[in-house]
Amino acid sequence: MLKIKNIRELTSLWNQVSDKNIRTFAIICVAAVFSLLVHLCLILVFYRVEAFSLSVLNIFSVFVWGCALFFNCRGQHIRAIELCCSEVVLHSTICVAVLGLDAGFQHYLWAISCMIFLDSRFRFWGTIVASFSFIAVFAALYLLFDHVEYQYALPEYLPWMHTLNIAVAGISLAFSVAMTKQITLVLEKELHYQASRDSLTGLYNRRFMSTVIEKQCALTKRSGLQCSLIMADIDYFKEINDRFGHSEGDLVLSAFGQVLTESVRREDSASRWGGEEFLILLVDSDGQQALNKAEQLRKQIESLKPDTDKCYQISASFGVCQLQEGMTVDAWIQCADTAMYQSKSMGRNHCTLASENCTELPL
Repeated sequence: MLKIKNIRELTSLWNQVSDKNIRTFAIICVAAVFSLLVHLCLILVFYRVEAFSLSVLNIFSVFVWGCALFFNCRGQHIRAIELCCSEVVLHSTICVAVLGLDAGFQHYLWAISCMIFLDSRFRFWGTIVASFSFIAVFAALYLLFDHVEYQYALPEYLPWMHTLNIAVAGISLAFSVAMTKQITLVLEKELHYQASRDSLTGLYNRRFMSTVIEKQCALTKRSGLQCSLIMADIDYFKEINDRFGHSEGDLVLSAFGQVLTESVRREDSASRWGGEEFLILLVDSDGQQALNKAEQLRKQIESLKPDTDKCYQISASFGVCQLQEGMTVDAWIQCADTAMYQSKSMGRNHCTLASENCTELPL
């Protein structure tokens, strides 16, 4: 079974495929390769039963599915869908007209009726009507070719051919649905990741971090465990932006985020709180332990060197606050923020542990 871990793996071979088309791209790729193999086998089958015209038809079908695969890999998904649907309708109609209904080729229309859902040009009801049209063709074949009888070699194998065609059509349909489900889950996971992350640093964004802190605050109060926040602010960040440009500032933010990503424990959480401010949640950690962690981070940040030839020092100020009994989430965050500004007032590049009666200090 095809296993898809993430969108980037699936699009690595064809960079022109966008994330919004990845479901269509993947299903058409699998359907085209599978159909190519089926039609190659049918060339030999029809030759064996002496239906030579159908052997030629399947050579043409192989070419059509190859073109569909080519267009799909070039990002022309609509054209690929049109080729796939047209080939199945034409192939099913001709096979039923020549071999009769007992051969079972009409069942491929059920499988292809689901592919029209991949066509982005149709809205909901347009998709339903287009899909139903394939079912209507299926019904019409029973009305038009009910009298056709099989007149070729090896008629004793006709029930097996009918059963095999049903199985192949059913497998195609089931596999397409399974792939759609799998890719949808991957997309949902990717969307959830993007919605919770800051695009520049890869850390949690403020909205998601607020939810994490609220949940952890409630859990801490119930369990009695200790929990602490670290508020960090990059020193003289505005001057870096003003002197060297925002692109240089982005490099500093990205480097800061990388330090937090590599240094924070799995059970802890780190976020870009806003601008050059970062907020770190340490579970099962008292104020002193959090202060030690902040000091470790301060030294790591201080050791960072610009990736460019620009000459400046990177440092940050840290404020630490342990969650106290009766403290609200807003008060807890404000307490860490106040301690951070106290570090600023002490000359920056410093760590401060908030007192139990933390009050806001002037900037």
